[in-house]
Amino acid sequence: MPVPLGTQVYDATAPPVVARGYELTTPDLDQALVGDVGDLLEDVGGREELEDLWTSLTNTKFAQQNVQRALQSSHPVEDWRVGEVLAEGWLMTHQSCSFPWPFGRDLRNPSASPAGADLVGFHHGAAAGVRFAFGEVKTSGEAKYPPLVVTSRTGLAKQIEGLRDLESKKDPLVRYLGFRCQGQPWEPDYRVAATKYFTDSTDLALFGVLVRDVAPDQRDLAARSGSLATACPAKTQIMLFALYLDRGCIPNLPQRTQAARQGP
Repeated sequence: MPVPLGTQVYDATAPPVVARGYELTTPDLDQALVGDVGDLLEDVGGREELEDLWTSLTNTKFAQQNVQRALQSSHPVEDWRVGEVLAEGWLMTHQSCSFPWPFGRDLRNPSASPAGADLVGFHHGAAAGVRFAFGEVKTSGEAKYPPLVVTSRTGLAKQIEGLRDLESKKDPLVRYLGFRCQGQPWEPDYRVAATKYFTDSTDLALFGVLVRDVAPDQRDLAARSGSLATACPAKTQIMLFALYLDRGCIPNLPQRTQAARQGP
């Protein structure tokens, strides 16, 4: 099941930067966790492809058991990772985005952290067509507005600013997808987006998503939307969203996701 949109609770847009807050109810979050969020966390599509490959290589019960063992991950999921995947699913459903290559497939160690932007893929805009979409996600239950993950020198606002202004931040992401696109169903999207990017490196969409478990407040985004609007290139679309969940629920997101996937 897709991640619900939620209810819009404020609009802190500072043209051309869009900035909005949405509140997700308890049923909204439960629907997301049992559906898209759980699927993305487990990389269900990739897991099924890998299982098909490995199964074709084995012909004994013992080998099949080993395949099932290797497919399982015993590494615990962190709460920030659930927040990141929630944001990913929300953007895919409600902002016409696709992120075709999960970073988790590139980790040699499950406890490692991927480099670069949190989300790398495509925005399928009605007017602009297909172009690159790069996103940053921060999850915070800090009882202040905005939280430190937004305002710090390495926070959400600075990360989006870097993606807006610096080819040194964008080029590696374009290269990252380029290495992986050949022979994939989404290779045509890459070709269109890359053509636009190499013609004008500002022709792309940037998303900043803040996942919170406090009362909604437009102070989370208002100041940053204004600062990012200053000197924003005409072809760069910047959208900031805050998703507000049940109060105090972030530390329990991994357990809640597991329970939702297991069912009653």
